[in-house]
Amino acid sequence: MYNGDEYIYRFNQRYHSSYGSVNLQVWSSLDGDYYHDNDTLFKRLQGSSYTQDIEARYITIDDRSSSEIGIQLAFLNRSSIGLSDIKVGYYYNGDKTNAVEETYRLGNTLPAGDYGYHYFTQKLPRDVYQSICAYVSVPNETNLSNDTTCTLMIGYMDGAADTIFIEQTAAEDCLVQLVGHNDGTIGGDNTVVAHLVVDGDWSNVITETFRWQYDEPNVELRQYMTFSYRIPKSENGEYDVLAWIDYPNDFHHWNDTTTIYEVKSYVGLEKEPTKNSGFVLEQNIPNPYPATTSIGFTIPTGGKVTLHVNNTLGQVIYTHEAQYSAGHHTLDFDAGELQEGVYYYTMEYKGEKQVRKMIITK
Repeated sequence: MYNGDEYIYRFNQRYHSSYGSVNLQVWSSLDGDYYHDNDTLFKRLQGSSYTQDIEARYITIDDRSSSEIGIQLAFLNRSSIGLSDIKVGYYYNGDKTNAVEETYRLGNTLPAGDYGYHYFTQKLPRDVYQSICAYVSVPNETNLSNDTTCTLMIGYMDGAADTIFIEQTAAEDCLVQLVGHNDGTIGGDNTVVAHLVVDGDWSNVITETFRWQYDEPNVELRQYMTFSYRIPKSENGEYDVLAWIDYPNDFHHWNDTTTIYEVKSYVGLEKEPTKNSGFVLEQNIPNPYPATTSIGFTIPTGGKVTLHVNNTLGQVIYTHEAQYSAGHHTLDFDAGELQEGVYYYTMEYKGEKQVRKMIITK
């Protein structure tokens, strides 16, 4: 479990309340825990019920190889609870007897409202196919109508370097950790080479290799790369550091390098993960797209929703504002005369903002 990751544990032992309510206390423990004020949670539950619904959204095709085609399925947990034991599969030309089925993330739990991305280990021979469809399933699902999709998109790979963490303690040198993420649309198991330059000393570039085992195209999923080489401590807490990554088959390189750093007393102690409010901004479909695309979103209660589209310079090029009822909605966005390239769309709802990236191709 890496810095900032969320882990959901489901207890096997069940409890039934005769009165439909219960005072619940849960806690966690870890050897060497640095901070104990957030280890325990108290909550009163009143007559709660839950649904289990997982939706297959779209298939991303990885056609980089000249001999085979990679398949990745994107799916959304529309349940009120986290789901585990998720099975994913795909088949081609309408023949379900050739289906390939695998388990998502070795059985790990997908939180409610989150996307999952599964890159299948078994690939297809490069050929002409009439159709490729994929499906997802979980035990005791309450809605089976949205488990299959045949929507196809062409994928791309893009790694991004975010922040350099520097652990400054009483020691004479400091631990350094580089944080990055997958900013593309294809995940999988990738090997990434990270580089670090200290005090502008380009003759001594620090280079190490890291494995991004679960490299999903998810803005919330961060990869934490801790260098074995330690750097000298600065007494005033100021550093001259630069880091970048070599990501396989990188789509573009403008986000490969970062000079942003944070000095910490303990690397690994991050802010408490943002709780899921029920507001979900989805990835636009299709993406990339030449003319029009659909942006889906879900809000837990009715209210005003504002959508902004920005270019890479931060200029607002489109704004939409309207009242929406609780539930799932879809907005259509027309690229019009916009030039091809990368754009960002931001949705605001009751003080919360979520951002995603889209690509226009002409």
